[in-house]
Amino acid sequence: MPQVELAGCTPEPLHSYLKALGVFRIVGEQLDPDAEGWWQGGVFHLRSRFGADELVEALFTQYTPTPIVAPWNGGSGFFPKDKQEALQAIEGSDEPRLALYRETIARARSILDRLGIREKPDKGEKPRILAECRAWFPDEAVAWLDAAYVLTSEDPRYPPLLGTGGNDGRLEFSNNFMQRLLDALGLETGQPKKRKKGPDPQTRARGWLRGALFGEATPPLVPAAIGQYHPGGIGGPNATQGFEGDSLVNPWEFVLLLEGSLLLAGSAARRLGVDSRDKASFPFTVTGVGTGYASAVAAEYGSGMSRAEIWMPLWERPARLPEVRQVFAEGRAQWGGRQARTGTDFAQAAISLGVERGLSEFRRYGLLQRNGRAYLASPLGRLRVQVRPEARLLRELDPWLNSLRNLCTGNASTPASLWKALQGLDEAVLAYAAQGRERLLDVLLAAGAAEWVVAGRPRARGTRLQPIPALSPEWHDVCREETTEYRLAVALASIAGVRLAAARGGGPSQPEDEWLAPPIRANLEPVAWRHGRWVWAPESRSAVWGPGSLTRNLGNVLVRRATEAMARRVYPLPIRSPRPASLRDVHRFLLGQTDDRRLEALLRGLSLIDWSRGWASSGGAEALPPDEGDDEGFILPRAYAVLKLVTLDRPLILTRGGDRVTIRPEPAIFALLRANRVADACALALRRLRASGLVPMIRDPRDLAIRVDGERMLAALLIPVRETRPLARWALRTPATTDEPPGEAEATAAGG
Repeated sequence: MPQVELAGCTPEPLHSYLKALGVFRIVGEQLDPDAEGWWQGGVFHLRSRFGADELVEALFTQYTPTPIVAPWNGGSGFFPKDKQEALQAIEGSDEPRLALYRETIARARSILDRLGIREKPDKGEKPRILAECRAWFPDEAVAWLDAAYVLTSEDPRYPPLLGTGGNDGRLEFSNNFMQRLLDALGLETGQPKKRKKGPDPQTRARGWLRGALFGEATPPLVPAAIGQYHPGGIGGPNATQGFEGDSLVNPWEFVLLLEGSLLLAGSAARRLGVDSRDKASFPFTVTGVGTGYASAVAAEYGSGMSRAEIWMPLWERPARLPEVRQVFAEGRAQWGGRQARTGTDFAQAAISLGVERGLSEFRRYGLLQRNGRAYLASPLGRLRVQVRPEARLLRELDPWLNSLRNLCTGNASTPASLWKALQGLDEAVLAYAAQGRERLLDVLLAAGAAEWVVAGRPRARGTRLQPIPALSPEWHDVCREETTEYRLAVALASIAGVRLAAARGGGPSQPEDEWLAPPIRANLEPVAWRHGRWVWAPESRSAVWGPGSLTRNLGNVLVRRATEAMARRVYPLPIRSPRPASLRDVHRFLLGQTDDRRLEALLRGLSLIDWSRGWASSGGAEALPPDEGDDEGFILPRAYAVLKLVTLDRPLILTRGGDRVTIRPEPAIFALLRANRVADACALALRRLRASGLVPMIRDPRDLAIRVDGERMLAALLIPVRETRPLARWALRTPATTDEPPGEAEATAAGG
């Protein structure tokens, strides 16, 4: 069969996509039931018994229009104040193809007469007309009725694609359809008017049809409205080279786009539950999320500025109309065991193959207020359908994201900071869906940032929105990036919680044991690990992270954890991690060669992970990466080596004799570093080393304080390091290390 490329039918803008559906629907239903259609190279392709010229002639001479009338709308042509020329022209026409249209108009008039309605219906009369139309209209008009409205046990529901029952502001679709239909078929309206010089109506109409199908040059277009479907064609100031531009329409494009919209919404009524209030009840239609596109604003969340989002499917395999009709009839996407409700849900469903198989891509449209109070179908992006195994990790965040969304949309006084947090998380998920695995880390960071905002809002914490559950270590496996900031953030975020009983040598800890020091997440925000989950803990004294700099807050965490340990006379310090950092990375941090803002964002996100699973699976000490040559040709500041030896997370083991030396920390060191008195802090650390039986090789502590920032040094002491032999070599005359067999020290993180 001939294959025709419809160059005028592209996925964008929306009217062009719907136009392609309209052509396919008409050909498949009326002209060739074996016709196949598909998308390729950004245009729609049609395989049927018609070549290009034959297709134009068949559509022009054999097309029988769907009877689109809306007697429930003012402006529909049925009432005295309406424009009635088109409706009356169809009623008075003897064109055989309009016979069904005339019958439908007659039944509509009969319904209005029976109900005694002579003027534009008010809100109370409209449901009665809708019910009567569904009962008495011909079967051929049911597709239009299903597309225009759905009757429920309460108020009628209107698919966003067709406004409110075929009406969008001042644009009434059915009357405009009849006007454009007469132009498209080259029929006169019966009204006397001066005919301008040029081609006759039939020739002009054929030219419009070729332009609609193949993108060819057309005769002059008709001054008329096209509504929300073509934002670039609505006219207005600066729409042309002059100061004002009229809205110009190709009649065939308007006719075909409305015919195509009926295919999209054809079975909404069958799938819509009587108690459902969700936009997702309509094919490929979900609640909009105001992010993921350049003009996004938070105000579009949960407000009248966004009517809905529609994700239009593309398919690259030739398919017949019944197959495509089935896709649109179901029109659903599953995510997390439920139907997708928002644009974010839909994106996640698409990448996890929760949608109808056989689709290759989705084009995202938002029905947004962009021209005063008018809604326009704005293209918001594209999304390829593909398998991404790591997408299952998003399900761990999905319940919390929905709770945050419910909190924001269910409260008229939601603070802007919460909206921004929700927007940031939605944007990260959409970016991952569109761009792939390398953007999954952004989702984790956005989740950490969002929880930080919620944690700072006591009213938000007082709702049902609990902290984000502990995430699986697979997040780290997938999101890992080879940067100094990431490796340092992992070392900090995985600092484990230590139970008091275990720290005192009382054997394995129990979940109900008292904390010596909680997991570091509890130092970042007011949360606590209780009964196997994270809960808000506004009374917690462990949460010491404030609005200051990263170095200030890391110092706060170290002081807090050291204070909790020293108050109970338990040593060494509870800052051990299953994922310690290398000394080279610590050195870069000390030199200020790291992006502190990035490091803080990574710390927030990575602290959501349950690092105890990796710890427990390795028997207490995870297999560590190579040492990066810390022992060879690498020199740390001796001040750091001295200070780190008195703030270790495990005992020091002497190389000769194997004696274990536990160095008791000195709290005054922290205060001295805060005051930037590095030499004094080092002097105190040297005395502590001597008191522990060790022999430092440094005599004058003033030699250690050259070009060292005290606050950054204090922050660096919190970072767990994986090997301390170089520290002992640079600071002590006695060779020593902290290396020990796995399992000799116990630490408990979230879930451990």
